[in-house]
Amino acid sequence: MFYKLTNDCIRFKVDSVEMLGNPRTQSLFGLDDRGTQLADQLMQGCDVDLEAISESEYALMNALNRNRQFVCSDKVAPVRVAYLHVTSRCNMECPGCYSKTDYVQESDLSYSELIKIIDNLANAHIKALVISGGEPFLRKDIVELIRYMKQEVRIPSICCITNGTAECTTYIDACMYLDDLSFSLDGFSSESSCFRKATHAKVVNNIKQLHSLGKNVSIIFTLHKKNLHAVSEMKSLAESLGVKYNFSLFTVSHSRATAAFELTDGDMQALENALYKHDIAIDDTSITGEINCRDCCGAGSMELSVSANGDIFPCHMFHDKDYLMGNALSDDLNTVFLDKPLLDVSQKKECSGCEYRYICGGGCLFRSYTLRGNLKDTDPLCPVYASYIKKTLSALIG
Repeated sequence: MFYKLTNDCIRFKVDSVEMLGNPRTQSLFGLDDRGTQLADQLMQGCDVDLEAISESEYALMNALNRNRQFVCSDKVAPVRVAYLHVTSRCNMECPGCYSKTDYVQESDLSYSELIKIIDNLANAHIKALVISGGEPFLRKDIVELIRYMKQEVRIPSICCITNGTAECTTYIDACMYLDDLSFSLDGFSSESSCFRKATHAKVVNNIKQLHSLGKNVSIIFTLHKKNLHAVSEMKSLAESLGVKYNFSLFTVSHSRATAAFELTDGDMQALENALYKHDIAIDDTSITGEINCRDCCGAGSMELSVSANGDIFPCHMFHDKDYLMGNALSDDLNTVFLDKPLLDVSQKKECSGCEYRYICGGGCLFRSYTLRGNLKDTDPLCPVYASYIKKTLSALIG
């Protein structure tokens, strides 16, 4: 029978190991010698007698077929994730909040306008939706909006990010329709918190109550210069509460107000040490605990962000007017998603000679843009990615 891999598939080598990957689905396959030969033939298209090939080749064909990597298979839609900022209002003033660019929004969109956007998201076959703000729970209709997302248009995975200051009863109602309710913290105690000292105790109490009721809750710790030494204590807090957790890096354009919290090149070794000592995952990076195939960070092609006025941007951090992609009230999201990456890793000169480029995907475009001034420049976390990928692959390969 004739088989041919989809045009999205790429071949590359990492640490002398031959790889076959698909950046659109993030599928990744390690190849032995016979698998390498077969994969190269499948890239061009060839006849394969499944009864005559080796056991390892048969396993590869099965894996490729299960992941629908052949042109004769049903086309797999790219992983599509969206952020929806349901309000720009917030009851806190955290330094460096990426949503502050939306605070000029004088009033929230109406319930009916947000329903129109949610329908638009569902019609674009969003696999995961992250509800953000501002603070989403300042909207009186937030629970009804979440119910609509899950029960009416059936978005597969819905997460809501909150600063944790709402009343627990509201969170209980929302959790009926959420796959995850994620609380933002940047410390393991009131004293160790830089952004949320006054609210830390209330947030932790809400998490305790929700967890005791069996609700799906988690913590996102914001990692910055002043708490990089406290990763162990933050992990211990989450583990004592019995909830999942991950970390998000404090990433903003330099300013006097945020300088004390900004991670600089001099902090990269400390960050790398924390990764391996504490085995943590970091949002918005390729440091996820998994090794996948990427040719970009996904901004604009696999991820979009809808701001509090409906404007569409490449990702939840990249709310820059120069990269405005449309408006979700008037534009069909199926046509807004880019067919190709906003910037492919092959377009980053300094990535061209790196064997890990199709695993890290060139890093975060927003960090390249805001910290280096150019999308084509390197993500400041580049050396951390390379070390992480090398060590993780070594552990997998043995």
